Amino acid sequence: MSKNKTRNNLIYSITYKLIMTIQPLIIAPYISRILGAEGLGKYTFSFAIVGYFVMFTMLGVNNFGNRSVSQVRDNREKLSSTFINIYTLQLIAGAISVSAYVFFIILYDNDIVFILQVFLIISSMFDITWFFFGLEQFKLTVLRNTIIKTVSIIAILLFVNEETDLWIYVIIMSGGALLSQLLLWLFVKNHINFVKPSVKEMKKMIKPNLTLFIPVVAISLYRQMNKIMLGIASTMTQVALFENAARINQLPLGLLTSVSAVMLPKMSNMVIQGSEDEVKKFIGKSMTGVMLFAFATAFGLAAIAEDFAPLFFGKEFKMSGTLIVYTSPSIIIMAWANVIRTQYLIPYERDRIYIISILSAAILNITFNIFALSRWGAVGAAWGVVLAEAIVAIYQSWAVRKELNIKRYLKDSMIFFISGVLMYMSVRFFVSLFSLEGWIMIGVKVLTGAIVYFGIVGFWFVGLKKIKFSRIYF
Repeated sequence: MSKNKTRNNLIYSITYKLIMTIQPLIIAPYISRILGAEGLGKYTFSFAIVGYFVMFTMLGVNNFGNRSVSQVRDNREKLSSTFINIYTLQLIAGAISVSAYVFFIILYDNDIVFILQVFLIISSMFDITWFFFGLEQFKLTVLRNTIIKTVSIIAILLFVNEETDLWIYVIIMSGGALLSQLLLWLFVKNHINFVKPSVKEMKKMIKPNLTLFIPVVAISLYRQMNKIMLGIASTMTQVALFENAARINQLPLGLLTSVSAVMLPKMSNMVIQGSEDEVKKFIGKSMTGVMLFAFATAFGLAAIAEDFAPLFFGKEFKMSGTLIVYTSPSIIIMAWANVIRTQYLIPYERDRIYIISILSAAILNITFNIFALSRWGAVGAAWGVVLAEAIVAIYQSWAVRKELNIKRYLKDSMIFFISGVLMYMSVRFFVSLFSLEGWIMIGVKVLTGAIVYFGIVGFWFVGLKKIKFSRIYF
């Protein structure tokens, strides 16, 4: 693949992640004020629960399917067989998930919000984003999501006007997800021939699929289960406060992980071709670029969060600002681990390292939450997330220390850390000397932070020439 195409795919991937993240963020101020903390907390709680049924439908397909498709994408016959067999497994798992969820509703809660969330599970049965990512066809996914997310935002503004419209909000969100997945099927026939599934081939796929499903479950235990545990141990208001903080952190994370979304199929294909030196070269470039922006956004958000949250979400969500500060280190930690995982561990099928790191994090997080959530509520959940993500990054880095130049990555990242600290100090203490309020104050802080951070980094790059821009892959 040419460098230009990789660059274009990176742009499309960033756009895709941006759309996926920014849609709920755009509508968050409106929904937070209309539904209130209680209503938003109820939606978040039900969404977290249904997420486990969606997760079972997808198994490990997002990573396994992406990797498998990228390995055979140049052979239409093999590609057709691979797609059909993987998707058949997904369809079977989806049918089981829907049946189990209906049973869950009957036994646990037949509230209208829980009932309508079933469309999310159905949408996951038709989710073949992994197929187009494996083909590195990012443009199609971006166009689809742009259209659907825009329509969803308009529908929410038109039809969700009071607290009792929570059920309408659920319909729009889950229905939009289903429509988004169905649209991709219009383009599948351009890439494959529809063939009969092979039971023999499907059996071969079960083990590697389930192997990659284990970390998916483990990740959910500290990224989704904490919301469920928080709802049980505390209140729906605490869930809503935590959810809005998580939404803010997801914006930069979505952009940062988009690099790995592009590089995963590329790396998998390069591994098949035996280009190990090229793989390590690209990992080094990705890590430098990702860390550059990870430190900027983490320290930047921490500096403005307590002023930003009540302005953006409403005064009822002031505490979300504190939670953003507490969870901001996770942006750096998750971005680091994401590069190692998606650009090295998964392409080289080093799944054992991936699984052990995630399981360790899940066990730590659940144990911590049992003691922390009832005492500290959303603050305890925030601390738990940072601890869990740190375990993942530390273990994965230690496990590949002899294969990747981890020390070099850390050394190169020190200038970003120093720049981030100085940016935080300048924003917190220098700007506070002026009598500014509201969005003007936020704007001045962002501008000041950007000038300080990128000014220091730019001086280091260009003036001292310690790290060349050519190491960063754009």
